Amino acid sequence: MNFKPYEIIFILMALCVPLQLDAQTNLIDGTYMRNWLILGPFFPQDLDKDFLEKYGGEINVRPEPGDVVQTKDGRELIWKSYESPSFRVNFITAVGRFDAATIYAFSYIKSKSNDNTRMLITKDDGIATWINGSKVYLN
Repeated sequence: MNFKPYEIIFILMALCVPLQLDAQTNLIDGTYMRNWLILGPFFPQDLDKDFLEKYGGEINVRPEPGDVVQTKDGRELIWKSYESPSFRVNFITAVGRFDAATIYAFSYIKSKSNDNTRMLITKDDGIATWINGSKVYLN
């Protein structure tokens, strides 16, 4: 596969149970998701690779700010809180400029009701999106 320099993986969890507010949470209210936990970079860029396998895998991730993840090459990465000033998550600001890297962005999505909702995602590189433990988008 040929990817642009900034390959991004979003991990999104939509849970219909009350959430503690110490985790990154976004309320479904018609605005942009601004609160995230960011982790990265991982090398090489590979949307099919589960870099969190050693920690229960992407499907089971429930990070907290400050949680440490050790990469295969021995580097320690820390889940860091990130508040986006706009609709865009700026990964250069969040983790630095890296070529051909994979970066995780995690957030809880909280709804006031059990109504269906629509989420729009835009990207300029590769992305995989997980919601409620299911991969719902890969490009």
